[in-house]
Amino acid sequence: MHGAAWREAGRDRTGRVVTVESHGNCLAGVAAMLGLAREDLTSAELDVADPRHPVLVTVMCRKPRSAPAR
Repeated sequence: MHGAAWREAGRDRTGRVVTVESHGNCLAGVAAMLGLAREDLTSAELDVADPRHPVLVTVMCRKPRSAPAR
C-alpha cells in the first residue's frame, strides 16, 4: 500500500488518528537496489524526500484517549 491508501484506510468511524509519512527518493531506491552503501551517497542526495518515489512509508495509528471515568 502506498501513503494515500493508508490514509484512506485510516478514515473510519473509530476516531483513530493516522499519520502517514513517506521517506526517500528515486536515487535512494536505485542505490539500495544496486547494493550501494549509505556512504556512497551524500547527505544532500539522501535528504530529498520525494512522495512520488518513497523508499519507506511509515504509518502511525493511535486510538483517541478515552475520557476518564467519573
